Amino acid sequence: MDQPSSEEQPTETTPSGANASGDVVCSVTDAYQALRDNFVVNANRGDNAANDDLIAAALQALRAPQTSSDGRR
Repeated sequence: MDQPSSEEQPTETTPSGANASGDVVCSVTDAYQALRDNFVVNANRGDNAANDDLIAAALQALRAPQTSSDGRR
């Protein structure tokens, strides 16, 4: 059986979910679910400002250059 390349192997994380560089590592599905859950909680309590901040942070993260811990993009 072929071994996955080093880029395909999972990144080791700390119990907090952050890797050694401090970057939070999770799947796209987990990130989407967390974003959705937080959005719903904020909406249920009528906290539109918190949702505005949540959306702004998500957009900023999506627009940020994605680099690996070794500096590669």
